[in-house]
Amino acid sequence: MDGSLEEQPRASRQVRIVNPEGMHLRAVSLLIQLARRFQCSIWVSNHNLRADAKTTPLELLALGAQPGDQLTIEALGPDAQEAVEAIARLIENRFEEWSAEV
Repeated sequence: MDGSLEEQPRASRQVRIVNPEGMHLRAVSLLIQLARRFQCSIWVSNHNLRADAKTTPLELLALGAQPGDQLTIEALGPDAQEAVEAIARLIENRFEEWSAEV
């Protein structure tokens, strides 16, 4: 990838954290597993912090994403749009968590 970065497909989207726990260890682990399925590079930003979505959980936990925070998901590479949409869906779906309240 020597100099053709401008030619790579790019995608970005903002998504709000809606689950009551924010981005805790299980949530970031799911996000990392999903991100690693894609070929593109993926980053998640919260406030002024940015982390590689394919990294270790600690880097994503360091974003400190709490309920109500608006994250920016950015991707660069052949499947960038697909990756951004999949990660946004995971976040919007509360990281597959459902309330035990009845």
